[in-house]
Amino acid sequence: MILFSSQSYYSASGAPAWSGGVYDGLDGRIRVPIQGLTRSLSREMDETLLHELTHAFVADRTRGVATRDIQEGLAQYMTGDRSTTRLTPEQLTLFADGRAGGVMGFYLYALSFVEYLIANRGMGA
Repeated sequence: MILFSSQSYYSASGAPAWSGGVYDGLDGRIRVPIQGLTRSLSREMDETLLHELTHAFVADRTRGVATRDIQEGLAQYMTGDRSTTRLTPEQLTLFADGRAGGVMGFYLYALSFVEYLIANRGMGA
């Protein structure tokens, strides 16, 4: 894990501005901006680290063959996210109609897919 100041993080990782951390499958490192970090982790930082560590573990266990939607869905699931609690009524309509777009749409679809797999096959599957 490599800790960066906020500006150095975005320059070094090439991550989008909304990103709170990134796992790089090429070198196996997690990069995280630490501006304002104190002795105790904030809930947001704790969730970011768990999310990125999930990417690292899934990549290792699957030898890099887990698809991006499985990776993102599992990472969100492990931090406690659930699609039913993240959606407003308007978003739920867009999601149900298959019209949720962009990055947030991808994340919601990925989480929903993993929830479906776990509900039908269990966590071990």
